[in-house]
Amino acid sequence: MILRLRHQRTGRLLKSWDKRYPPPSISNQQVVAATNDESDSGTHWRVKGPDGTPDDFEKGKSVTHGSVIRLEHVNTRANLHSHRFEDGHLAFFTRDGGHQEVSCAGSLGKADDNDNWRVEVEGGGDWVANAVVRLVHVNTTRPLHSHNNSVPALDGLQEITAYMNRDENDHFLGLQVERAEPPLLAKISRRDGAESVRRLLRQFSDCVGYALGRRKKPVLNLTVEAGVQDVLFFMLKPSIPDLTAESPVAGPLRQFSVVDFKSRRLRLVIEAKMPRDKAHAKRLRAELNDDINKYRDDPHWKDLFFVIYDPDHDIEAPAALTKTVSGTHKKGNRSVRVHCLVVH
Repeated sequence: MILRLRHQRTGRLLKSWDKRYPPPSISNQQVVAATNDESDSGTHWRVKGPDGTPDDFEKGKSVTHGSVIRLEHVNTRANLHSHRFEDGHLAFFTRDGGHQEVSCAGSLGKADDNDNWRVEVEGGGDWVANAVVRLVHVNTTRPLHSHNNSVPALDGLQEITAYMNRDENDHFLGLQVERAEPPLLAKISRRDGAESVRRLLRQFSDCVGYALGRRKKPVLNLTVEAGVQDVLFFMLKPSIPDLTAESPVAGPLRQFSVVDFKSRRLRLVIEAKMPRDKAHAKRLRAELNDDINKYRDDPHWKDLFFVIYDPDHDIEAPAALTKTVSGTHKKGNRSVRVHCLVVH
């Protein structure tokens, strides 16, 4: 069953998307908030059995008062999750012991038993459409909760927490979605292009793992950049029909340039990088700067993605490199948004 959860008092829908909690959060897990955008597909959740059960556990049976379930975010395949405030997991905005952080965690629908939520149906019985429910985090006994706090750092959306007490702000309505389209089977829209591409690229490591480990002999040669390019093309082409490969660019810093993938419809460029050794890894920042300057000065491109495949961990500080490179780069009236992902 796929549903949406509407907070009864404020009318907003439970939402997640591919954004991580920044400090002071210590989890760096995926944000959960509440939105008033009724058209947002990020509000779709799949109901599953508790942790450790298969995804089709009791498929077709009713969810009833007292059932323990997981809620998998349809778009990102992460599960609704919480963790003990005693371990430092205070809510991002309301920083007190009464409010515990709620996030999405795991990948491909799997995480741990902190994904388990107990359904409390007002009046008991089955959880039917428009019934008022309270979802209680099993491991910490705190119910899912919201209140009318809009948080600028969370794109102005309403805060979601797990609260130590019980009140009407714990009440949600389950709205069944008759048919939730998989978010990336159709071509990516211009409006959410960058976010959707980021979400796709986060699956790169899983795709590489399949290519390297599925057969006795690897399906693709991922010891060279050409193999990395192939993985990216196979991943992205179904959702970006106009994705094309351009010729390498010559230049003093680009002797080993890879083929650039471009989508003129989405106004984005995707470049694959692969350090050849530790010495080359140290020069990689200069190559990235060269690319950034080139695309920033070209008005046709709005977003530039770097996918850096570093299987041998030649980059000494990948988090620092990502942080330094990512963001909007401006010069005069020209700018480009840079997204950097280091994968192993």
